[in-house]
Amino acid sequence: MKSVSEIYGLDGGCINDAVIGPPAEETIKRLMPNHGSEVRGDFLKAFRESYALHGWSDCSLYPGIMDLLEDLRDSGARIFICTSKREDLTLRLLYHFKLRSYFQAVVADRDDLPSHDKRDLLAGLIEAEGIDVSSSFMIGDSKYDMDAARANGLNTIGVLYGYGSHEELVASKPDALCEAPRAIYQFLESIGALG
Repeated sequence: MKSVSEIYGLDGGCINDAVIGPPAEETIKRLMPNHGSEVRGDFLKAFRESYALHGWSDCSLYPGIMDLLEDLRDSGARIFICTSKREDLTLRLLYHFKLRSYFQAVVADRDDLPSHDKRDLLAGLIEAEGIDVSSSFMIGDSKYDMDAARANGLNTIGVLYGYGSHEELVASKPDALCEAPRAIYQFLESIGALG
């Protein structure tokens, strides 16, 4: 059986870590600059169907994430997820890795939402959960996370162990940069942001 990339004539060498992380629509525009929106839309649909069937099961947790979540929970921190990834797949991964209980709320993209922009998703989460933006942090590995946070008045922590481009992340000037999950807790503790 042909892969999604082969069906749409993409060079397999293009599919690598450099395209993991940004919103799928943006990545597909970069990968398929000579194709129209209808073809890119068909590719996106095929990609999402393939990922829903088996791609999600290739995921793994970063070392140290479970310890970080437990430490944050034990400190009394309220933890949320805001992602532009599909809600059904996000929840599937959270339950698969037994992570859902760490998060008070999960906001992810759905077809029925009026906007799929991460800035708008985050604004909805902030409003629904009554989050005090002045004392809260968006932790992410991409400029999209930092841009969404800034648009909503949140402090930012960029993580260098994720899939996002290091150059783009550093250029987006987060309030702090962390190379490992443990460093996130240490930073938050050092500035008195934890209970």
